[in-house]
Amino acid sequence: VATSPWTLPSHGSMFTGLWPSQHGGGLRYAALPFELTTLAEHLREAGYYTAGFGGGFLAHHQFGLAQGMVRYRDPDSFETRGGQLTSYVEELLGETSSRPLFLFVNYFDPHALYRAPEEFAEAFGVEALGSKLSDRPVWGAVVAGDNSALSAAIKGQGGFDSDVRAYLEAAYRAELSYVDSLLGRLFATLKREGLWDDAVVVVVGDHGELLGERGLFTHAHRLDPELISIPLLIKWPGQVEPERVADVVSQVDLFPTLLAAAGVRRLQEGTDGQVEGQEGLPLHHDDSLVPRKRERAYFEEHESAPHPLLAGMRLAGDLYGFQEGTLRWMAWDDEVVCRTFEGGAWRPVECPPGEWNAETIRQAISADEEGSAPSAPGEPADLSDEDREALEALGYL
Repeated sequence: VATSPWTLPSHGSMFTGLWPSQHGGGLRYAALPFELTTLAEHLREAGYYTAGFGGGFLAHHQFGLAQGMVRYRDPDSFETRGGQLTSYVEELLGETSSRPLFLFVNYFDPHALYRAPEEFAEAFGVEALGSKLSDRPVWGAVVAGDNSALSAAIKGQGGFDSDVRAYLEAAYRAELSYVDSLLGRLFATLKREGLWDDAVVVVVGDHGELLGERGLFTHAHRLDPELISIPLLIKWPGQVEPERVADVVSQVDLFPTLLAAAGVRRLQEGTDGQVEGQEGLPLHHDDSLVPRKRERAYFEEHESAPHPLLAGMRLAGDLYGFQEGTLRWMAWDDEVVCRTFEGGAWRPVECPPGEWNAETIRQAISADEEGSAPSAPGEPADLSDEDREALEALGYL
């Protein structure tokens, strides 16, 4: 379960173990505050060689995700395509080092505009489906690769029908298939370098994507299940048999789990005791960690100076929600909406009686807090006109 429907807050949660309103990255602040101690910083202090590779602009070091990295490569421009990104990672893995390795790779390809390589686009019939939209003022320009038309599509100016949705789903799946192939290539490199068997390997989404459901397109701005339900796959050291676990897991659980798997213990400032909090995922392969199951996975979205919400997508300035089992709550202002997962889909249901609303969910998130972001974060570098234009086209600004 993602903590946020867009890149920076969700990555902040993975790297700090804090909910978005606690670390503030992308919400109160334009970057992840440098005063926070990240996963990479803990591991670097423990002797790990820490390296990161940003595929998309919001993974640029100026947004704080490079904290604690010995080596970090920003995207070449707004985006480094997955094939080139994988080549950069392979260069690192080919270097010899006796130190343990922490590796972060940010694949950006499954973001609009969807431009999977030809063989993957052909497999999903993307060109034929796109040709049906070629005469449409907005979607024809999107299919042709016009980044400026993307903003109009996100605002709903091109409309949504079965042809638009068929094209979006095919183009998106082609990108996912492409990234899947790149993961296979990366895993093969890990095996070739003798790193696979002893490694913990995590594949996790930072958010989902709306592809025309309910007349909505893109991500951020809302907490719909299509944006918050994400894939998570973990390969534990020595694991050879697959296992599927149905427990609710949040992105914040990755931070303490990976530290525990690496044998790194965080000490609460000013004391000799270990920080209270979840010390592993419910599906941890190592029973010695004795993890606790998560009761609720929270998620939130907020409007702020660095992150305005688009009028066509906006429900309120502050949205809160959580998933408990197969029941999902979302609340804003005086509204409360519930969905349950049945038959492979999230379906609207009447919310059970109780005290859950936007304020009580906010209080629950605050009560779950291990710490909060400091009040004076570092500022990112100024955005170029080109970068700002690209972020606006994607609906981030």
